[in-house]
Amino acid sequence: MPCDSDLAGKNILILENEGLLASIIADKFRCCGCIPIVVPRASCALTILREETIHFVYVDMRSANMDPECEKLPSALAGIPHVFVTGGFKEFTVPGYDLGAPRIDKMVVETEIVPLAAKLLSC
Repeated sequence: MPCDSDLAGKNILILENEGLLASIIADKFRCCGCIPIVVPRASCALTILREETIHFVYVDMRSANMDPECEKLPSALAGIPHVFVTGGFKEFTVPGYDLGAPRIDKMVVETEIVPLAAKLLSC
């Protein structure tokens, strides 16, 4: 799969508790030179968001909703320019984002998420 050089070196936070799916998503980004950071819980994502510069976030809301810290996630994501939400997106609101914001349905495939991320991050 050809990758856009604008993705190289970008930190991608992936909040997904399904190990195989998280691994597939991370591998697709890694092949493009990204630095995928995979976490299974909202509390882990909150720590990463405080400590790292994140360029793109993939959030599986079903994973996030399993964590009591989930209620803090929308405000923590408010400064991230590109947030993709899957699973339970109707209950998820981030200041500045609405339901017209990018949303990816499961199953995520490389033809959806990586080229879309490349396009957004190159703007």
